[in-house]
Amino acid sequence: METSAKKYEHHHFKKRGSSKAMSPSPLKTYTVHFNLNSFRSSNSVSPSLPTVSLGSLNTSIDQAPRKNKNGKKRHSGWYRLRRKLPRKGVVAIENSHPHHQLVSCVREGIRELSRKFPAVGPKMELNKLDLTEVFKTEIQSNKKVFEFESYSPSVFATIRQAIDITESEFLNSVAPEDDHPYYEFISNSKSGQDFFLSNNMQFMFKSNRQRDVKFFISILRNYLQHFISYPHSLLVKYVGCYAIKFPGKPKKYFLVMQSIFYPSDRIEERFDIKGCTAGRYQKPNAEGSQIIIVLKDQNFLTEVLDFGDQNQWFLQQIQADSEFLCGLNCMDYSLLIGRQKKHTDEKVTEHVATIVERIGKSISPIRKGMLMSNGDALYNGQGDYTNRALNDLKESTFQDIITLPEYKPGVMFPRSLTDGVENFHKEHRRLLPKSNNALHILDGEEYRYFVGVVDFLTRFDWRQKTAQYWKIVKYSCGDHSTKSPKVYSRRFINFLRDHVR
Repeated sequence: METSAKKYEHHHFKKRGSSKAMSPSPLKTYTVHFNLNSFRSSNSVSPSLPTVSLGSLNTSIDQAPRKNKNGKKRHSGWYRLRRKLPRKGVVAIENSHPHHQLVSCVREGIRELSRKFPAVGPKMELNKLDLTEVFKTEIQSNKKVFEFESYSPSVFATIRQAIDITESEFLNSVAPEDDHPYYEFISNSKSGQDFFLSNNMQFMFKSNRQRDVKFFISILRNYLQHFISYPHSLLVKYVGCYAIKFPGKPKKYFLVMQSIFYPSDRIEERFDIKGCTAGRYQKPNAEGSQIIIVLKDQNFLTEVLDFGDQNQWFLQQIQADSEFLCGLNCMDYSLLIGRQKKHTDEKVTEHVATIVERIGKSISPIRKGMLMSNGDALYNGQGDYTNRALNDLKESTFQDIITLPEYKPGVMFPRSLTDGVENFHKEHRRLLPKSNNALHILDGEEYRYFVGVVDFLTRFDWRQKTAQYWKIVKYSCGDHSTKSPKVYSRRFINFLRDHVR
C-alpha cells in the first residue's frame, strides 16, 4: 500500500479551549531510578511470599521460541502451519470484512509513524513531556485521507522494552508488512467496544472512549510507579495508544495491550470476575459453537482457584493492585481468568538447571536501585527498602524524570542472583514460568491459569453515582458492579479470597 505523508506534527496535549500546548507546572525536580529489569518480570505479589519447594515446581512445554543468528525468533514448522488454520472465537478481517478498511489504515498509520520518526523508542529517562507527547501524521492511501496519532510513544516503548518486547517484534506483530490479517475477537461481550487481535494473537486492540484514554494518559506516571513497587503486578500491560480520524467522522481511540489469554490454543474455560452476582450470569456455550463464551461471577460460584505455592502471593498481589486502583478512584474492573488442564509431562518436577533459569527470569539482572536526587533512598541495592509505595508520595514530591538503568544481561547471574533472592519478598516477586506470557501465567498442580486485571479506566464520577441507584431498582439488590471504589475493592478482594484453595 503506497503512502505519502502530507503533514507531520509533534505536539503535546492542549487545554480545552486553548491553542497553546500545556506546559508542565514547576515541580521540585529529583530523579527516580526505574529498575528496568525488575519491571521485565511482570507478575508480583506478596510481601510475605511463601517458600517455594523444589519438589512442587512444575515444568512447562510452552517455552519461548529460540532465536536465530540474527536475533529473530525462530518458530517450528508446526507453529507456522497452525497460524494458517481456522481459529476458534476469531474471524479473520479480510477484504470483505466491514472493519477491513479501519484496521488497514491503523496498520498503515503505525508503520508510517515508525518510518517518519525512527528515533522514537525506549528511553533511559522519562520526563513529564514524554508522558503527554503526541505524534500526528496525515496520510493519503488508496484515495483515502486520514489522520493518525500515537500518544506517549516513548513511554509505551519503554514499557515494551521492560517486558522484553523488542520494537521490531512489536511492529511486526501489530503492523506487519505482509498480508497476514488481523482477527476480530468474537465473544459474548456487550460493551459495544471493538476487539482486534494481531495475527499472532499476542496483542489486542481495544477501542476506548476519549475520556477514558485521556484519563489513562493522565495516570501514566502512577501506572509506571506501581510497576516500580510491584514488578510482577497483575494489571494488564498496555503497550500502545493510538487514534485515527477519517474526514467527517469522529476520532476513534485504541489502546493496545498484551493479550492475557496468550497463547490461547489449549485454554478450556474463561471467566470475567468482578466480585458481584447481580446480572453476572452467562449461559454456557452450545456444543460445537465457534463463539468464545466468557463466563461470569455466578458461573464461578462453585469453582476453585488452586495456584499451589502461589496462593498467598496471588491474594496479596490482587490486594495491592486493587488498592492501587481504589486510590485512583477506579471501579468496575475485572479479573480475567483462563484455565487449561496440564499435560502429564507438564506436571513433572523440574530439574535444578530449569529452576535456576526461572529464578534468573524472575529477578533483576542489575541492582542500581531507585534514588531521589534529594538523597532519600527508595531502594539502594543493599537490602534497604522503604515500606511506602511510590504512589503514596505527595504530589509536591513527584519527580520530573524517571531514570531507567541500563540492562546488561552478561552480568545477570553472578551479580544479581543473590541480591535478587535477598529482596525477593520485599519486591513482591514470584517464580515465573518459562513462557512468552509469564507475567500473566500461574501454574497450579492440575491447571495452568492465565490471569490479569483489565478494564480499570472507569472512574466513580457522577455518571456512575447515578447508575448505582438505577441498578438497585433494576436488580432489586445492591450486589451489582457499580459501587464506590472502596466498596468495590473490598468486595473484589474478598470474593477472590473465598475461591482460592
